Amino acid sequence: MTRLKEHCRSALEREIRFQLEQLSVRNAHHDFEVICRRHARARICDRVIPATGPVADGGDQGRDFETFKSYKVPTGTTVFAGSDLSGAKDFVFACTTQKKKLGEKIKTDLTTMLSGVEKPDRVYFYSVQDIPVALRHKYQKWAREKYDIGLD
Repeated sequence: MTRLKEHCRSALEREIRFQLEQLSVRNAHHDFEVICRRHARARICDRVIPATGPVADGGDQGRDFETFKSYKVPTGTTVFAGSDLSGAKDFVFACTTQKKKLGEKIKTDLTTMLSGVEKPDRVYFYSVQDIPVALRHKYQKWAREKYDIGLD
């Protein structure tokens, strides 16, 4: 029974990987953004909103989606409280179906998204392609040294 479950899981993983690879073939990068945003809401932070606005108005500034600040109102009062819920952090996210020059894509996107007014606490980068550990560590170090920010 365990062997059958393992085989089925492996087949499902191969199918998911194949379908993700096909997103770039179908020019469906927006579908990938939706998948990533849903994953981020479920696994990283539920305060996530998509980037909006036409390119002519500044586009998404490299941020495919990001978190928003949330404030609470104390129970039984009408006074607005300015305390950030649970010390929540600001995150920005980038997604790509790009397969070539992935390191350059990471650097370019990070530079673009950090050129805005608000500096996030951390950047998450989703890719259809596997990012080799050495490349990931190289750009994590670069992001820390250049921008003093965490990159996952």
